[in-house]
Amino acid sequence: KTRFVVDLDVVYGSAEPPEGYTRLTHTISKAFRANINKNGPETYLAVKYSDLANRDAVYHTAQTLQDIFMVLPSKGEVEILQQIDGEHVLLEDKNMNRSSFTNNNTPMLLALRRGPRSGLCDLPLKAAVRDRFPLEDMTVRRPDGCQEEIVFPIQLPMFCFPTGVKLIAADKYSYPEVTSRSIVTTDGQGRHKYVACLVLYEPASEGSVKNLQEVYAMDMSKYDTGSGYMTFAGENTSEEEMVVYEPKCLCVVSNWPIYRSLKRFLMQLSPDM
Repeated sequence: KTRFVVDLDVVYGSAEPPEGYTRLTHTISKAFRANINKNGPETYLAVKYSDLANRDAVYHTAQTLQDIFMVLPSKGEVEILQQIDGEHVLLEDKNMNRSSFTNNNTPMLLALRRGPRSGLCDLPLKAAVRDRFPLEDMTVRRPDGCQEEIVFPIQLPMFCFPTGVKLIAADKYSYPEVTSRSIVTTDGQGRHKYVACLVLYEPASEGSVKNLQEVYAMDMSKYDTGSGYMTFAGENTSEEEMVVYEPKCLCVVSNWPIYRSLKRFLMQLSPDM
């Protein structure tokens, strides 16, 4: 089954690992032992997995464990780690180098860095223009007789979704909130475009969701510890069937900063605003 390591802990001797954690008692290579403290009390690692066996967990996962650091405080490595990596979590009370003798106990600690969430609705998708009016750039004559090119700001999708497009999985009665924002873009000649945006959500089509699930499953299969391929046919633990919503951003672009009028126009398109 497909699962990710989301946390790590240190367990001493025969003590039980924390709830939800699995003690690592075997290693792949016979050259290494599961006991990581060779000359002292038995010390083992315990891992916590984010299991993707049910459909609910596939949409939003916990943060995966990305990097593990071994730190010697006696050599100033805690301070060095803080300088080079400000996103780590230091397990200060988990010494991996416990000794039976109090005068021979040089602490060795673990530091963890968590990566991004890896669920289907956690991953950013690329934004693209679905439709526009006018369909093509055009040239107009200004009142002073000069001609002006009306060019669509090609970078607008990036401004509408600066962190990428993210889907939302919710039951059919939990419609995602409609939001609005204002954007100013600048073209190569230093001219500004003023944009009012309305972000709303619609249920994604069954075909697009299925295609995305297949691509996601193929990409996640490299983390599969059993079957070699992941499916979305697992048990659904929620009472209501989940609906995948996709965001759509409606934009009105103007040469003038009349945001209030532009927003008022967009508000007529959504009863939730």
